[in-house]
Amino acid sequence: MAVAKLIERIQDAGLSDRFISKRVVTEALGVSLADLNRRVATGRFPAPLKDGKRCFWRASTVDQFIREYPGAMVKHARKAKGGNTPAASHPPM
Repeated sequence: MAVAKLIERIQDAGLSDRFISKRVVTEALGVSLADLNRRVATGRFPAPLKDGKRCFWRASTVDQFIREYPGAMVKHARKAKGGNTPAASHPPM
């Protein structure tokens, strides 16, 4: 599971106070850049720190978010004709 690998990577590398890039976050969580940006814009993922045009997250912030909302990054399944799909859990707004 990508989330478990990210948490393990953060802990093993001692990265809890380091910065991680959008690329690292998207790869580790298995979401697209557009999906990550959409989630940040709607408040469903922590906003990054910005340095000019570059965006970073503190690894500890991402780790904390994943622990508090373990299902928050699960992509919604497309709704089949006539059927309902379960919603992914989201952090409170």
